[in-house]
Amino acid sequence: MNSFIVQTRNGQAEWNLDSQCRKVVTPISDQFGMSAEQFLELYSRHRLPGQLSRGIRLDEERAPAGFSVAPCDEPSIQKRIRRAARFAGFSVKDFVWRAVAGSVSCCEDDMIVSPKTGRPLAHEVELENFIMKRELVQ
Repeated sequence: MNSFIVQTRNGQAEWNLDSQCRKVVTPISDQFGMSAEQFLELYSRHRLPGQLSRGIRLDEERAPAGFSVAPCDEPSIQKRIRRAARFAGFSVKDFVWRAVAGSVSCCEDDMIVSPKTGRPLAHEVELENFIMKRELVQ
């Protein structure tokens, strides 16, 4: 078995660098102009160039200026959204903004972004499947 160990600030990650892993990782690492090993090392350390900053989430508390919600043409859907918003204690606009902002932040946390185009290249779950062992040091 071909494995690759990356030392991180709080432990280490051991990657299974078999042909299946390389099949997934190589096209992604090519977008970064580096080998699969270099990519996995930077990825494991959360240091990939051009990535979205982890932890900088959209403010779910405040909708940005100009954000609006148009009523839905389907009355039953509109009624369900209004009912859910009221149950949660929010206006429809605030309820929808919270849902949108939460979903965007969640997706951004999981995506690997091309440093060239800014477009998503992969979902980190695709990579995490190839970690054989992760040891954390407290």
